[in-house]
Amino acid sequence: MSGPLVPVDGVVELDAYPLPDAEERALFDELRAEACAFLRSHHWCRGIRRELVGYAVGGVIGVFLMQLEPSPPADEWLWVVVGDVPSVYMVIDDIRDPCAALEAYCELMEHWIDAARTGGDLSKVFPVAAAPTAEHADMLERRIAMIRESLLPDCRCDPAEADA
Repeated sequence: MSGPLVPVDGVVELDAYPLPDAEERALFDELRAEACAFLRSHHWCRGIRRELVGYAVGGVIGVFLMQLEPSPPADEWLWVVVGDVPSVYMVIDDIRDPCAALEAYCELMEHWIDAARTGGDLSKVFPVAAAPTAEHADMLERRIAMIRESLLPDCRCDPAEADA
């Protein structure tokens, strides 16, 4: 379900995202706050107009769609992925739903893993706030494998239909 003028599918307002209990709500709220803080840490984000969610697993990962008050030439809408993984923002151009955003996230992180392991040019990959060591690459690789094996198969394009 999407609200008016939302340029992608599979996102809902924050209060419409199904959560089974107060503990999950608290973990979800932490992910949401982390996503907002991450965006606001960038000079091109003057504010956040609208926050939507596409996929979240409390304490693990959240995929949000944020409408910004951008400082040009920044995009108005961005996907934001946060959690027990490096935080990332992505333009929505070719990423039309939260499942595709999660897949794109994995690909971005796999590029960083490859560059970190091979001594590749880190300026050509999305920045990760960790030293590009084999140990950090291994840790991130395990998290990406978990996302691919456990989370992506359960990702739905309509979060209102997610199992609570």
